[in-house]
Amino acid sequence: MAAARDPPEVSLREATQRKLRRFSELRGKLVAPGEFWDIVAITAADEKQELAYNHQLSEKLKRKELPLGVQYHVFVDPAGAKIGNGGSTLCALQRLEKLYGDKWNSFIILLIHSGGYSQRLPNASALGKIFTALPLGNPIYQMLELKLAMYIDFPLHMNPGILVTCADDIELYSIGEFEFIRFDKPGFTALAHPSTLTIGTTHGVFVLDPFDDLKHRDLEYRSCHRFLHKPSIEKMYQFNAV
Repeated sequence: MAAARDPPEVSLREATQRKLRRFSELRGKLVAPGEFWDIVAITAADEKQELAYNHQLSEKLKRKELPLGVQYHVFVDPAGAKIGNGGSTLCALQRLEKLYGDKWNSFIILLIHSGGYSQRLPNASALGKIFTALPLGNPIYQMLELKLAMYIDFPLHMNPGILVTCADDIELYSIGEFEFIRFDKPGFTALAHPSTLTIGTTHGVFVLDPFDDLKHRDLEYRSCHRFLHKPSIEKMYQFNAV
């Protein structure tokens, strides 16, 4: 007889607690090659924000709040017109190439976009969303630690490349005991989850290729042939995103 599965909320809680415990074990410790990210890069909107971010990273490393043996960088957007996350990503890639030459192609890199001014969250404006304090951890976690904890399994199952994320979201997930989210295919791999149509109108929507298997799993790898940015409900139906 097959063992009964835990309710989704129990599985999610246990998976999250495991990731937090694992990250806690790495705080202030020298990580082994392949055990963690080779490079963690954070983007900043201007030079003042860059200085603030670098200072906070330096202090966190002194207090041994982050894994050691990792290259932590802050990359500032060029002055002038706003370039968005896309432009900021390209600028970060240029900086990585200048710093490491062709070697950067062999690294596993986490790039966190945190170059906003947090105008809707004044308590995060001074220090940045990525350094917003959270009510957990000892020493206390900031968003940076939580992001690193939630992604703790990714570097172990990722080919050299870059995972791009933002500073103000939290991805909680649970998958099968012997399953892993793998980033081992060429090109782009994105994380996605089912949502209501209303949520789709204010977010990005992936239009997936047809899938014959009627059984939905905790983790699926699907091909995507179109991306819709904040589409209307009518547009989602038009492009078979529903």
